[in-house]
Amino acid sequence: MGIKNAAKKVGKAIIFMKLFEEIKANKEPIEADIAKLKEIIEEWKAEAPEDKTAILASILVKAQEGNVEDAKAEFEQAKAEYNVEDEEILPWFESQIEFIEAEKEAEAEAEE
Repeated sequence: MGIKNAAKKVGKAIIFMKLFEEIKANKEPIEADIAKLKEIIEEWKAEAPEDKTAILASILVKAQEGNVEDAKAEFEQAKAEYNVEDEEILPWFESQIEFIEAEKEAEAEAEE
């Protein structure tokens, strides 16, 4: 991978991470923010379909929107296929999924 492509990949990951953290900070995420997040991921995946970070990003958004257990299973599968050189980003994704899971469990308990 060339330096330009590597920089582009890191840039997209940073943009995604910052926007995701901003959305998580809002208790009531704005639909436009979530749409922008999805747009970033789709562009990212279109440019680099094999980029595992883009795949992890899409799994994280799925966790936020739907079934956390399914997202965790997808995450574990993607993590197993991840390149060793990129492992430093895995803990961030893992912590975000755990945070989403805890939030959804708290919401479910509050509804009971």
